[in-house]
Amino acid sequence: MKRLLLNEVEVCNLLNIKPRAISSAGIPKVKLGRMVLYDVDDILTWIESSKKAGATLPSLIETFFETEEIKGISNLSLALGAPYRFIFSKVKKGQLPFTRRNGDYVFSIKALKDWIKEAKRKWKQQTEREEQQKQ
Repeated sequence: MKRLLLNEVEVCNLLNIKPRAISSAGIPKVKLGRMVLYDVDDILTWIESSKKAGATLPSLIETFFETEEIKGISNLSLALGAPYRFIFSKVKKGQLPFTRRNGDYVFSIKALKDWIKEAKRKWKQQTEREEQQKQ
């Protein structure tokens, strides 16, 4: 199963950097509730654009494989690196895109990526508003 989002610890392990270095690395983050996560596609883009020596893809990324959809809330929880209860509450509130097939929740990777982009956009707007209020 392809992970879509990684938490700070996973990103640190993946890139072999300290937590303080993540924010200065310029990798966009996604805020889902209280969790701050990082989109795997953004990390890969950052690695590609990075000219730092030794920037390699560790086994965590190499084990991801492409799929069109994720079946089940527990599998989505694993893919997003988010707690099951958090995903379940987002599904029940209609805040996560899904379809029902044979009684199971099915999540389209494309729809999830769009949802993540929207979460990033909202996070950026909120951060900008907070910065303006401080000034």
